[in-house]
Amino acid sequence: MPRVAEEGPSQAAPAQHAGVLLVVDDERSIRELLRRLLERAGYRVLTAAHGGEALERFEEAGGAIDLVITDVRMPEMSGPELADRLLALRRSVKILYISGYAAPLLAPHDPFGVRTVFLQKPFTSAALLGKVKEMVGG
Repeated sequence: MPRVAEEGPSQAAPAQHAGVLLVVDDERSIRELLRRLLERAGYRVLTAAHGGEALERFEEAGGAIDLVITDVRMPEMSGPELADRLLALRRSVKILYISGYAAPLLAPHDPFGVRTVFLQKPFTSAALLGKVKEMVGG
């Protein structure tokens, strides 16, 4: 089963970043791990267990979400299907796909020419924070 590697606090030092993130993963433990890691790094983090809930959170945020971090394979709605729906609502939203499965399952899924990034599980907290910082800035 795909997992996320978490380092100790000394390797993921808190910093303040501007940005609102939406983490979508059907595994609660991964969702919560990512939420804690990203909040410690100074991001505001919303979470969703599936695509339908993610769409609700996105609409509730009123366009304030800077980056969606989504698992590729989820029940009911895949990450790429969710991205299609989100990009139809706001073409500028950025998508970071995470998965324990191979990236070729995803590529080239970027229907509107928006920059999307793939991060293979397991990944380190430093790798995740680096990608998020690269995509959101700050």
